[in-house]
Amino acid sequence: MPSADSRSLPALGVGSVWVRGIEALLEPRAALVDAIEVEPQTLWIEEPASRERYHLERGAFARLRALRQAKLVHGVGFPVGGTLAPDPLHLPALRASIETLAAPWASEHLAFNRFALGEGTARAAGAAAYTGFLLPPHQSAAGVEAAAGSIRSVAVHLPVPFAVETGVNYLRPRAGELSDGAFIAAVAQAADCGILLDLHNLWCNQRNGRARVADVIRQLPLERVWEIHVAGGMERNGYWLDAHSGTVPHEVLDLAAEIVPLLPNLRAIVFEILATFVPSVDVEAIAAQLRRLREIWGTRGTRRAFGRDLGGMAGNARSTARETPAEWERALGSLVIGRDAEGALARELSADPGVELLRELVRDFRAGMVAGTMPRTVRALLEDGRARARMLIEAFWQTRPPQLFGSSEARAFAEFLEELPRVSPRVRELAAEECAQIAALTSR
Repeated sequence: MPSADSRSLPALGVGSVWVRGIEALLEPRAALVDAIEVEPQTLWIEEPASRERYHLERGAFARLRALRQAKLVHGVGFPVGGTLAPDPLHLPALRASIETLAAPWASEHLAFNRFALGEGTARAAGAAAYTGFLLPPHQSAAGVEAAAGSIRSVAVHLPVPFAVETGVNYLRPRAGELSDGAFIAAVAQAADCGILLDLHNLWCNQRNGRARVADVIRQLPLERVWEIHVAGGMERNGYWLDAHSGTVPHEVLDLAAEIVPLLPNLRAIVFEILATFVPSVDVEAIAAQLRRLREIWGTRGTRRAFGRDLGGMAGNARSTARETPAEWERALGSLVIGRDAEGALARELSADPGVELLRELVRDFRAGMVAGTMPRTVRALLEDGRARARMLIEAFWQTRPPQLFGSSEARAFAEFLEELPRVSPRVRELAAEECAQIAALTSR
């Protein structure tokens, strides 16, 4: 496993995530963007029957490699914050992504998206289910140990150093849990890894009632921060979402100006946006923010303390949680995908309005996956009646767990439709045709 010492890592500068359509920002303003960050799983082909399972979309990686900017690899599908280590079948494709793009380091989320079903479930003991969304890990000493083990299980197989991203958490703070900053710090120290400091995530957490950003920063080993993320968001149901929806809030840019001077080993600042929002974004406003980020970049490592008193307390550095990380993952994971969960922990979580928000976000994500991979089938369902289409999709969500890739979600939806006697032959035929097209695209 490469050392977590960042002194040998190149200083890349200010960058942007790469999504389809981002060329409108990159090409005319190339001088503003020193690096691009690639989310490799969005460019992988899943082949369930293949021994390797995941393969790179070679044409897309070749086009990325030809871009003049330096490249970074940031995982979005195999987080490292849970008790279940990421699927080892993804490691060959992850290594190939890193090597193809000559990325100097790689990163993933300090979260979980998979949980063990356990005894007494409809599936065999030892099986696992995906959540369809990145969920916050158990902030306890045992959770630190579990996350550090997951991180090491990935990092040891990579040719470059590895960092973990500070996540967004829509749940209320819990009595007895480690504070946000203490948890991140303990994981990074135990795993000997770098930190990707997502300032928009931390600001979301603060705005939604969790720890103040300043308090999190005070507890972190700042020498381990190699990278910063900034992004835009939006309001929903009284929460501020980490939606990657456009320009960066000025408060987040102000935080960057306060924090970057404290980071002696910072190697990149990356702007994030989702492809969905690229067509409607104010490109000139984004360019102006990239210019400001370049000014902020020039201040890295120039101070040892905050330039002003931000107030607040450091937070809880010891945990007294009674449940295990696996129990936390099973309860929270089951609730957000609409499954029954029993016990005191499930009752506590059910009372947290953040759980209902997570349910909505999971449903939105799954609906987008099906609509994106099976557009003709979805259109035909809507033509047969919107209320009935909604009922069918909700029944699908309740009876089928989320899948990691859109192709797998499409196959599961087609199988679900085939089992229903009242689905029209036309809808079934369209579903079969679109699944066949997906299979053709994902076969080599």
